[in-house]
Amino acid sequence: MAEIRHAKRRGVFMKVPIAAAAVIPTAADHGFRFHHAEGTTAMLLNWLPEDEPCPVPDFATHVIGLGGMCLNEKHEVLCVKEKRAPAATSQGSWKLPGGLIDLGEEIADGVAREVREETGVEATFQSLLAARHQHGAAFGRDDMYCICLLSPQTSEIKIDENEIGEAAWLSLGDYYESTKATSARQGVD
Repeated sequence: MAEIRHAKRRGVFMKVPIAAAAVIPTAADHGFRFHHAEGTTAMLLNWLPEDEPCPVPDFATHVIGLGGMCLNEKHEVLCVKEKRAPAATSQGSWKLPGGLIDLGEEIADGVAREVREETGVEATFQSLLAARHQHGAAFGRDDMYCICLLSPQTSEIKIDENEIGEAAWLSLGDYYESTKATSARQGVD
């Protein structure tokens, strides 16, 4: 550490494979802290200047969720009902297929993947329709949720029976009424 300080380094990362995790207490004694962990490695950080705050952002500040508004030529929206909804007030509600983006995945690829995994429908990303941001959601991180417009390339539905209870093409009017009913159950105007 003396050599690193003498070299006027400001911040030092240390990648620790799980097989060498026994070095972590020693690293902590020298000022390292966890920055992030993924798979079989932990990344430690030591910000050396004691008179200034560390400018390195925490890892994984956001979780990004995607909803795919897959709209066909009949103006029908592809919707799903989760087998086990996260809240009782949303159980049995129609929603857009979607989920969390994978690390390193593009939004367009992620939303098409989620639609395909949940419904079997192949779809192509067209545009971003809307986004919302919420503090302190999943895993204690901020949550960004994006709704994307997709064009279906196929129409036959084959649900993921582990995750999805039902899927259907709903008219825009029926979809709108279902979202109003869900909002009313959840106490949202």
